[in-house]
Amino acid sequence: MNRIGQYQYSDHDSLGRGSFAEVFKGYRSGDNKPVAIKRIHKSRLKKVANRKLLESEIAILKEIKHPNVVELYGDIENDKFICLVMEYCDGGDLNDYIKANAPLSEKRIASMISQIAEALKHLLSKKNHPS
Repeated sequence: MNRIGQYQYSDHDSLGRGSFAEVFKGYRSGDNKPVAIKRIHKSRLKKVANRKLLESEIAILKEIKHPNVVELYGDIENDKFICLVMEYCDGGDLNDYIKANAPLSEKRIASMISQIAEALKHLLSKKNHPS
């Protein structure tokens, strides 16, 4: 088991991998609340542009609180990694959901589009009126 701050996770519980990070299912110590831990190896952030992108992502996620947007609980750094601790969404991402449940009904698709539109509306209002 790996530990970062008050969270623990296993390298065997990978939820996905991108070009800069890997995401793991983890748990908060004490109450075992499931979380998603996005782990970025610092060696991948040697380019200033990559570090700035990550800093921008963190700053934006800290500002956003909406039921249709994954919540960032915090960011934790150690010698090797920067970890973003986020809300765990069971069932994977939207693409996984669509693949697993295809074909979707018109009613379900309309509901999903409505939720996406609400999230985008919220994001745009934050951009135009920062808190």
